[in-house]
Amino acid sequence: MKFSGVTQNRFLTIPKVLKILSGETAELIKQIITAFNDSENNCVTIASGPGKSKEIAHSIGSALMGSFEVRYCEIIDNTIEQAVEVDKLCAQTQSSILLAVGGGKVIDVCKVSANKRKIDFAVLPTCLSSDCITSPVAVIKESGKTKSIAAALADFVFIDLNLISSAPERLNLSGLGDLISNISAILDWDYAAKVSNTHIDDFAKLLSISSCNALIKNNSFKCSNIADLKLMAEGLLISGLSMGFSGDSRPASGAEHLISHAIDKLGYGNGLHGEQVTITSVFMNALRKLLNEDTFDQEVSNFIKDNGLKNKPKHISISQEEFLEAVTISQGMRPDRITVLNHPDLTENILKKAYLNAFI
Repeated sequence: MKFSGVTQNRFLTIPKVLKILSGETAELIKQIITAFNDSENNCVTIASGPGKSKEIAHSIGSALMGSFEVRYCEIIDNTIEQAVEVDKLCAQTQSSILLAVGGGKVIDVCKVSANKRKIDFAVLPTCLSSDCITSPVAVIKESGKTKSIAAALADFVFIDLNLISSAPERLNLSGLGDLISNISAILDWDYAAKVSNTHIDDFAKLLSISSCNALIKNNSFKCSNIADLKLMAEGLLISGLSMGFSGDSRPASGAEHLISHAIDKLGYGNGLHGEQVTITSVFMNALRKLLNEDTFDQEVSNFIKDNGLKNKPKHISISQEEFLEAVTISQGMRPDRITVLNHPDLTENILKKAYLNAFI
């Protein structure tokens, strides 16, 4: 939908319930039961991964059984086949709520299923590995390819900071990197608006920038600190909503994400999504500088280094040749998306020089 003038209204579905907690598990379960009771639902399907999230899912399910019929399903990977399986289970049990307990793969699969089934969707993340919690986009594997597709926004969001703090630090640092990459995405959005008729949604842009500014200004930020994790969780929630508000992933996805998708397609390295977009953001900043385009401030670079984020391809087992190959094919990930990678002065030599400036 396109808007003209200044009198148009926009509507965004936001969570009916959003709880960020740091108390006892009993309080979390109480909040979930209260939220689900208010929605007059009678059957809940709980999806989780195979590890710790499965234990948490069954613990929550046991508490819910006094008020609801509960079914479980296990998600191994973020494939379209898994989304179909979850959808079938929800249909067979006539579930009215789908609760995703786990990380990004579990949440993305459930987003797709909930969107197809048109049922309430609830999220209890076990880590903060990306902004998928409230984004309207799911990353799904289909026919050997990774795709970003439109999906359901969460109706209920429960974030247990004690649970998040017990997750492997690498996962939460990955989410921190995904959030910080918004700054690179916004620079690409600005560039696209400058050289084409790409529209900038100023409010969505404000949300995206605001989602990470509070973190960058915090000189003592630490992922192990509960108060800082809360700040990070809020940032990821706002980042996801910025995409929902704009109706596009632009507020949080630019060339840095295109290169990351190309890395996934080529199967290079062992990086998590947030690690990849952190590294590609560093590269894009060096490239913009060579092309005399706007770059992010030094404080962003300092924040990345000071917080131990992986910031070089070698940190995720990717060579220079592999990285530059991914850059070369990255525009093909979304040919319609204009970024600095479309710059008329871009050459192979400039890409190599940007790599050296960024990482050597």
